[in-house]
Amino acid sequence: MTTIARTITGGVDTHLDVHVAAALDERGALLGTETFATTPRGYEALLAWLYVLTCPPSPARYPSTRDSIDSRGSPHTHG
Repeated sequence: MTTIARTITGGVDTHLDVHVAAALDERGALLGTETFATTPRGYEALLAWLYVLTCPPSPARYPSTRDSIDSRGSPHTHG
């Protein structure tokens, strides 16, 4: 099975301590919003979140962004 990456548009509302990101699909439908810390880990988490929305990895092979880094850029696990 071939997975084709989809096009999304991301927007970021910047603040001193957090950035609030939103992602829209090709039709302008809201895919989601998330809040990220204004730290290097927070920026990494924001980019990872957007990447996952463009081409979701197979759950069997990769942890989801939400399972590995929370919105504050900290490691996070469920369970």
